[in-house]
Amino acid sequence: MVGAIPQGNGIADIPLCVNDGPATPDAQPRPPMYREPPPPKGWQPRYGAFMKFPVWKNSDNTGYISGYALAINHSNPDAARTEVLEQCQREVLPRERSECSPDKVVILDKAYLRLSMDAPYGLTVQSATQLKELVEQRRSFMMESGPLQPCDASTPAGKCYDSLLALVRNGLHRQPLEKDLHGIAPCPSGPTDAKMKIIGSDGASGTPVPRCGPDRDKRETRLRGGRYDGFAVHPRLTGPPFVSSGHAIAASAEQGALALCTRVFGTGCRSLGANVNGFAATAANDRGELFLGRGPDKASAIADAHRACDTSSGQIVRCDIIALRMAGLPYPQVARLDWHSRTFGAAAAPGGSVSHGGKAWISRGMPSLEEAERYALQHCA
Repeated sequence: MVGAIPQGNGIADIPLCVNDGPATPDAQPRPPMYREPPPPKGWQPRYGAFMKFPVWKNSDNTGYISGYALAINHSNPDAARTEVLEQCQREVLPRERSECSPDKVVILDKAYLRLSMDAPYGLTVQSATQLKELVEQRRSFMMESGPLQPCDASTPAGKCYDSLLALVRNGLHRQPLEKDLHGIAPCPSGPTDAKMKIIGSDGASGTPVPRCGPDRDKRETRLRGGRYDGFAVHPRLTGPPFVSSGHAIAASAEQGALALCTRVFGTGCRSLGANVNGFAATAANDRGELFLGRGPDKASAIADAHRACDTSSGQIVRCDIIALRMAGLPYPQVARLDWHSRTFGAAAAPGGSVSHGGKAWISRGMPSLEEAERYALQHCA
């Protein structure tokens, strides 16, 4: 009751009441608001940055593998952001450099970070003010997802859940390192372990020092070891080749790729061969011909593709790398007719030949051979 309405003439006043909320015993109280725990005592904040980017992508975007970059302990967000963008440019899939964009960088400003690989290929980073929060989150994720299966050669494909890559401290901590932290280490002279690689930097000293973390390439090639990919192309195809993956023998992989190609083009397909235990890179010359390079890592596969393509008949400039693939991935690669349009290039020089120290005019990316030759001759004249 908050008052009364007077009636007069000896009639009793009418009580005036308002609803003060539910008074029933089963009323549900509001849940308590979450309050983040304070950071460790003596912690001085610094900034980190994280980003992931494609190091392999299917031609129709149905599958990809991400690389990652992580910078910690920088004095401002811009310095951390610059470090991971530079790392992205060094590793990103050819023709995907637009992925190295500042708006895709996650800025980190808390005391602890957790980097994990979710099934099957996603990378995630979480941050918290207390290490216990990240450890407890991981335990609850494991309970929801079922038992954690270690990611080694015996793990079935696609059965690796919440694979912990690293627990990291960010900022300046006064207390010694916690025993639960692992996965990321300073490496000023480069990786000392074959399973590690440079993934970013630590700015705690004022000068960025390289930091090494788990190498996704080495990890995945162990999981996919012994499984063959087969590659097939067609004269009309200018994009990535057809790929059939996960075969126990090379002949089966090549037959699978040819079947994919034949389904689209009918006759005229040919095999580019097979690959196992490593990477395969596809290079295209100015006439649209495709060449396959192989190697135990991405750099050696790309170099092998360049050796075959750059020396092909009539090729003057360096070939383009249009595809990069890890052997044994569970995705078939079905090339699309509209994915890459064929383009042409030509070169022109006085007298029809280029002498040492002479000049030549080169055209590239023209819609026809006639246009390419006309453009080069027009500038040579």
